[in-house]
Amino acid sequence: MINLNLNDIETAYRDWCDSKITPNTISQVAFYAGYTAALEYVKTCIPKEQSAAGSQNVYVECAVEGFNDAIQQLKHKLKLDT
Repeated sequence: MINLNLNDIETAYRDWCDSKITPNTISQVAFYAGYTAALEYVKTCIPKEQSAAGSQNVYVECAVEGFNDAIQQLKHKLKLDT
């Protein structure tokens, strides 16, 4: 069984980062990490599309269609649509 200490892992990771990341790329890495974290948070905040299945009310169907269209446009603008 391998006994790993979190401090050893952190030290190894920091050593690896120090060897791979130059001062010129530190700001790029920080930007990308912040951007990725923000994008992941935004993904969790976007509501799911709704369904008007079973509704016989035209107004409800139009409202749901408009809501879903807005969600699709938001995802497209954020490049989240997959």
